[in-house]
Amino acid sequence: MTSTGHAAALALADIYTTWIDQEKIQKISNMSAELAKLTANAMLAQRISSINTISAICERTGADIAEVQTALGSDSRIGAHFLQAGIGFGGSCFQKDVLNLVHLATSLDLRDAGDYWLQVLQINRFQSRHFVQRVISRLDGSLADKKVAIFGWTFKKGTSDARETRSLHVVKELLKEAVKEITIFDPGCDLADIRAAIRSPGALESGKPECPASNVAVHDNPYSACQEADAVLILTDWEQFRCLPDPESPSVANPQAHWAGDASSSTSYISLGHTAPSAVRSMISKLSIRDNTEQSDSSNAFTNPFGHLKPELPCPADCRDCNNKTSLPMSADVRVDWKRVSTKVKSPGWVFDGRNMVNVGEMQKLGFRVEAIGKASVWEKDA
Repeated sequence: MTSTGHAAALALADIYTTWIDQEKIQKISNMSAELAKLTANAMLAQRISSINTISAICERTGADIAEVQTALGSDSRIGAHFLQAGIGFGGSCFQKDVLNLVHLATSLDLRDAGDYWLQVLQINRFQSRHFVQRVISRLDGSLADKKVAIFGWTFKKGTSDARETRSLHVVKELLKEAVKEITIFDPGCDLADIRAAIRSPGALESGKPECPASNVAVHDNPYSACQEADAVLILTDWEQFRCLPDPESPSVANPQAHWAGDASSSTSYISLGHTAPSAVRSMISKLSIRDNTEQSDSSNAFTNPFGHLKPELPCPADCRDCNNKTSLPMSADVRVDWKRVSTKVKSPGWVFDGRNMVNVGEMQKLGFRVEAIGKASVWEKDA
């Protein structure tokens, strides 16, 4: 690090001491900082791929991935974070940073190191294919005349972000099997964004003219999406998909009042675009927002972290974000009524839980047959 760079690092560290204890601030070289950032994401991705390989072993041996995760998480050397089995990781960072690490290693003639990290991505792809193959095996070995409903499009709960979502890869795998129809419902992703993703050039090319991307439809509520479906696939860990809802929850008292597309719905839907969390809005409202960004009182420089902000201007009437309709309010208290879903799907009511969101025993009471990630099938006799 040059003397100028060192001085800049010290100045930046001094600024951060306003919020962070001095001993927690590390001053390291640019290359070390960049490599630490890439490695952090790569190692988190590695943990997910690792537990997903174990979930596949659990399905064949009769072990339960939830029990394995609990045992591993109780080991202080390992910890419980990022040990949830699923259909694979998505988002804009993990794959990109793993690939950057692969490129860096191979460009330095460290091909074995690069291959190691590349395997993390290969396992991620394997997990999606493995999940779809399990669907096929339970649906008589063919999807040619089947309708599949997908619950969840975003790469994780609590976001409208669907970049590198595994749901898209699952849809691609289903199309390769010439599935008759695919319907998609997500409680937090704008319908137009999902449609744009599946219609973008090359997004869902199946290579099978009998199963074009036009066979994929997006729905604004879960009940129309699963109407006459042969199987429901849970692909995102939205709390709204958990089973079973509290008997006192609004979804049980009036399940029709929570999704667009139901005739009785009069709910005011939440826009993701400009809705700040209430706690943040409350905090901002209590702050004295300065209109004069040229204020020179250094004694007040860090007492108001929002001091440089001005009140947000109202959006134009045609603002896309404000006009977006999310599929349901962003609240975990409003959940899918699985009893109602059971009346919509075809018998025997297959549910393939890619995120371990439902209680298998409770779902069986409703007449469903559930296949869950990392759990052996109880329907082997029907295979």
